Amino acid sequence: MDLDSFNRRIRWVKRILFLVLLFVFSAVASLAFISIDELYMASGIVRPADDAVIYSPCDGFIEKVYHWEEEYVPRGGELYRMESWDLEKRRIELQQQRRELEAQLAQQEIHAERVADTALPNWLRFADLDTERSEKVVEHRQNVLDRLEILRRDGLISQLEYDNAHLQLTEAETNRDRNQLRQELIDTGWVERAVAEANAAKAVTEARLKNLVDDERVLDQEFERRVVRADWACTITYVLVRHPGDPVREGQKLMEVRTSEERSLDLFGGERNVHRLAPGQKVIFETNAFSALTEGYCQGTVEIIASDANMPNSQELGFGRPRVAYYLKSSVDYSPLPLKFGATVSAEIALRRVPIYKVMFNLD
Repeated sequence: MDLDSFNRRIRWVKRILFLVLLFVFSAVASLAFISIDELYMASGIVRPADDAVIYSPCDGFIEKVYHWEEEYVPRGGELYRMESWDLEKRRIELQQQRRELEAQLAQQEIHAERVADTALPNWLRFADLDTERSEKVVEHRQNVLDRLEILRRDGLISQLEYDNAHLQLTEAETNRDRNQLRQELIDTGWVERAVAEANAAKAVTEARLKNLVDDERVLDQEFERRVVRADWACTITYVLVRHPGDPVREGQKLMEVRTSEERSLDLFGGERNVHRLAPGQKVIFETNAFSALTEGYCQGTVEIIASDANMPNSQELGFGRPRVAYYLKSSVDYSPLPLKFGATVSAEIALRRVPIYKVMFNLD
């Protein structure tokens, strides 16, 4: 090998080494200046944006189901009717009591009017005249007895005649006392008391009748409570209790409804980078309902982020360690095709743009 060939080889080696060093330098420079999107991965399902749950108002049994899935229900429309035979029995009892009280009240009103018109009974009428007359009779019997006392001392009459006159005086005094008592009853407000007693009895019956009417009003409210109605105009999403005769408990879920046709996402993700999530971040997701390669990806926006792990959605891994799942709610801003409620989705959330070397070497 001559010297010129050797020098040419040296020059080629230097050129190749220079190119290698230039490539390495360019690669390092690209790692320093090129940035990529850091993503948060989550999965979930499509849910109604405005949904609500219908609960049972009380314990009982379902009598009738009025609507089923995807049916529209206006505000105030009936959803369920619960059995109310116990309330029907109570209503019949209250109606019977009401009829009895109304009849009793009518009788007491007639009695009160009669008492007001003829307050004095027959045995109290003319008590003043009877009292005056009985006092005169007592005075007369006393005079007769005094004269007979003189005749008895003179031996002109027998003791029997005197005793008979004394007995007549005692009888006259008793009759006078009885008439005075009748007059005292009148003087102390017999009439007013009789009218007041009649009105008081009527007032008691009126109060009982009013309480009964209140009980009937409460019973009507309880009847209405047994009818489960829609508080909003809505569409049925899912009927949880479907058969008449099914027992339900107070507060049990009966039905899921939605008040609009807008969609949202219920997403669950892991712990990594969860601290970088924030409302307003963009969500790119795809669903198994159609291909994202042919139809395109769907878009949304993060609205709610749970402040703590949603443990009921965790799954047990090996050695009893739970896989923590954080809940996120996202709106659906764009979808190339209509999304079905309940469809599963896989989502990516762009957290930030960072230099590629930080991601490769986990420097942040």
